[in-house]
Amino acid sequence: MSKEEHIEKFRFLWERMLISNKLEVCTEELKDSTVLDVNILRLLFNSPDIAPKEIVAKLSIPNSTLTNAINRLEKKGMIKRKLNSNDLRSLQLLLTVKGKQAILSHHAEERTLIGNMFDILSKEEIMSLINIFEKLVSKL
Repeated sequence: MSKEEHIEKFRFLWERMLISNKLEVCTEELKDSTVLDVNILRLLFNSPDIAPKEIVAKLSIPNSTLTNAINRLEKKGMIKRKLNSNDLRSLQLLLTVKGKQAILSHHAEERTLIGNMFDILSKEEIMSLINIFEKLVSKL
């Protein structure tokens, strides 16, 4: 099989996995959220001191896109804006209790999904999959 054939085979399998509706990780708290919204919550959860400009850089989005997402998340009560005490010219984004709970619930759903996928694999296959993912992620 050529590299192009491998790519197409993987793309096809990836597509089937995504549209199977068996990978949905949607908690009640995040049901109306976009992928971007969830990624912003993830970043704020993992790095509470992250600056908005760092979020823009990490997610490769324009400032206006971040502003719209912040507005949505603030309206839902997931985050709040605060003046940065270290630099009064910039904003700090803070997860609310509701935002923290939403991302923790999301993590729990992800663990359940991954656990279900691991249930059909051997220990060796799981370790191979993890090693492959580590290699891929290290190159992103």
